[in-house]
Amino acid sequence: MPPAAEVTQSGEPAPRLTSRQSEVLSLLCEGLPDKLIARKLDLSHHTVRGHVQILYGLLRVSNRMQAVFAARQRGLIN
Repeated sequence: MPPAAEVTQSGEPAPRLTSRQSEVLSLLCEGLPDKLIARKLDLSHHTVRGHVQILYGLLRVSNRMQAVFAARQRGLIN
């Protein structure tokens, strides 16, 4: 039997983020654009953009503002 999914502060299942996705999400929540996130993490802009798109899907949002709100609401960041 698989383990029960973690539940966030809002009562929704918590998405499982990789450590890199967590780093990107944290910097995104600081308001950094993709190019600056890429520089900080020594990644290409396209790689960061891919992470952001995956985060949108995991958080079920369609833009940065919604991602920040959802991440904070779910307790994924401070």
